[in-house]
Amino acid sequence: MRKHQTQGRKTALPRPRTVLGLAVLSALSPTHAEEAPWALTPITVTASTGSERPLERTPGSVEVIDSAMLEARGAVTLADALREASGVFVSPDGGSLSIRGTSREDVIILINGRRLAGEFSRQYEFNRILMTQVERIEIVKGPASVVYGSDALGGVINIVTRKPRPGLNAEADIQWGMTTDGEGERRTLFLGLSGGSDRTQVQLRLGADSRDPIAERTRTTVGVGGGRTPPSQHNNPQIRAIPDEYTLDATRVDQADVYTAGVSLQHQATARLQLGVDLDYTLEERSQNYIGGRQDTAFGGPAVFGLPTRWDDDNTRLNTAAHLQWQATDDLNIRYQWARSHYDKDRSIYVIHYQDIGFTSADQTESGGFGQKIEMDTHEIIGRWAPSQPHRFTVGSEYRERTASAFTGRREESALFAQHEWAVTPHLDVVYGARLDDTNIDYQETSFKVGGVYRLTPGLGININYAQGFKVPQERDLLVDHLMPNGERQLGALLIEPSLGKEAHILRPETNETWELGLSGEAGTFRHRITLFHSDINDRIEPIWVNALAGQRYRTFKNVAEARIQGLEVSAEMRLHHALHLRGNATWLDTENRTTGNTLTSSPEFLAMLGATWTPSTPWMWSLNWHHAGRQYADTDNTEALEAYDRVDLALSFFPDLQRDIEVFAGIDNLFDRSNDSSLLADPGRYLRLGLRYRH
Repeated sequence: MRKHQTQGRKTALPRPRTVLGLAVLSALSPTHAEEAPWALTPITVTASTGSERPLERTPGSVEVIDSAMLEARGAVTLADALREASGVFVSPDGGSLSIRGTSREDVIILINGRRLAGEFSRQYEFNRILMTQVERIEIVKGPASVVYGSDALGGVINIVTRKPRPGLNAEADIQWGMTTDGEGERRTLFLGLSGGSDRTQVQLRLGADSRDPIAERTRTTVGVGGGRTPPSQHNNPQIRAIPDEYTLDATRVDQADVYTAGVSLQHQATARLQLGVDLDYTLEERSQNYIGGRQDTAFGGPAVFGLPTRWDDDNTRLNTAAHLQWQATDDLNIRYQWARSHYDKDRSIYVIHYQDIGFTSADQTESGGFGQKIEMDTHEIIGRWAPSQPHRFTVGSEYRERTASAFTGRREESALFAQHEWAVTPHLDVVYGARLDDTNIDYQETSFKVGGVYRLTPGLGININYAQGFKVPQERDLLVDHLMPNGERQLGALLIEPSLGKEAHILRPETNETWELGLSGEAGTFRHRITLFHSDINDRIEPIWVNALAGQRYRTFKNVAEARIQGLEVSAEMRLHHALHLRGNATWLDTENRTTGNTLTSSPEFLAMLGATWTPSTPWMWSLNWHHAGRQYADTDNTEALEAYDRVDLALSFFPDLQRDIEVFAGIDNLFDRSNDSSLLADPGRYLRLGLRYRH
């Protein structure tokens, strides 16, 4: 891997010219578009306001990825699905995501509008949620705290699954893939069955995704004590027997097995009352080999560093939800929803060559492992009233309760919110709202938003939007007390540790404000959007190292930064005729930590995608996509520059029957085997995949 050492402010790449070119092209619309029989399908979204709205009449930036796009890409996980979205960066290993330069912890992930319990970092969610039962994905870019409360600084990803239908419906999805080097073999299976009467429908689903690791042969140097002395030079003969070096297949993409099962029931009790229940279970096993930190030996004396180490995760999640929807009058709809998400994590960390340090079993070297149980209950009641055609009012209340076994106490959050959707004139739509959030740990925040869409012509509109977001400090930020693998302590802001001189300190919630100005249009076969955005983030919470007593140090969390993010985003798609569908997007980002003057991490200066789907004849469909991720930085000091990289993916589908119930597909990711010379953990090379899909 190549790394570049840089200092000071960075000069932007000459990519904005490319963005400007796409912006000019996207403003050109064919005059005959309205007459074409192969016009684009209208898009309806719910995530931005919580109620269904046509995309072209929705303030703010929302992008939709539908099931047809997911299937054409052969997307297995959420990370696969999001790679082509504008303004969204997904790391090659799928473990990190950024929307318009914000971090993965600034993004809420929802399934059918419901939050999930999981790691506070959300590190594995993008590789854990399978796409086999997804109807569409809605991506809200920018703050969404008025609708969703805390944590929605960067945006929201709402995954909408297929609902049960009357009759008898079956589906199956089988996929297999691996790199041309024989690594990372992946096997995916999904089976679904749904049916019932017009009043009552049931859906059953089973899924499995098993992935072998992608590893890199690595040599590790072993050191003893603070001076990292080679074991062969130590005066203890037992320590001298430890090898000075090991060869390790260090994992770049972890081994993962994910199994899912679920059932949904939907019942129309009366003409105005609908009931629903959902139950989903996930079992996950993950493992990774890496070069370890501090490790005590069975001989006593100084610790040893740099031993080959392995962690194993056994994670389970059970999501339960029930809803009641009542159409009280023709103008008033009331919905109540209860949801519980229970997450159980068990991580083991142990030395692979445990005998070399005097132990008789790997369990005796257990260090840094932990167990964690997180349970979250949510109650939400929402009323929507449309007294006349131009007006729709939404008023709601939410109560959320979360417990984590690693921390004492219970986090309670309650909220009141209101929103008005107003068609001021046939050409002008305005949406504005406010929310008050209160917690039992003395944090209270108020959020506002206001936006409007003015249609200059039936197919061209101006979009202006302002929104606020916030994130209350998490339990980890406040109360964590954890011994990290390197042997040093991680301590939450509220903890006191006299031996290190650690005192309690206050953490303020992170907040941000975002302005957007957009131009969007649609004319039958052509759709485009150009958006300028600017966001200010205040009281950024980050982990920092603190020098402590007696030459020691510890890591804690503090409000250390103000940040600014601004940029330009362009997207367009066009059907030239029934056989050819073109799409593309580009995003230029300018980010700055205003405290240090450095560029924010995980925020590429330029992102772009161009894609084409070609259906030359009835049974065949080809898809070709090019992705580009520009230079970015891996550390807050901007000393490690990660190189730009490109990828081209090719996919082919064959439909042996005219009803298109059966699809045979194949694909080659990274068609030209372009290397990814960055520190982004994954350079998988060329990846092959095959699959069979049935839906009836």
